[in-house]
Amino acid sequence: MDEDLLEHIGDIDTPKRAWDIFVELFSRMNNAQLQHYENELMNIKQEDMTISQYFVKIKSLCREIT
Repeated sequence: MDEDLLEHIGDIDTPKRAWDIFVELFSRMNNAQLQHYENELMNIKQEDMTISQYFVKIKSLCREIT
């Protein structure tokens, strides 16, 4: 396990409490990632991408959101 994750549960006395902390922690991370992808999708512009590249980028962002 990564040291960064261990810092969150170092003094926890039950596996259930450790699990609950991880659920909360990863839930917040997932919400932040989701918000990031949604913002990127809302602000995407074709600019110098080809239509194909633009479509692939949009499709990739949509896949990450789902």
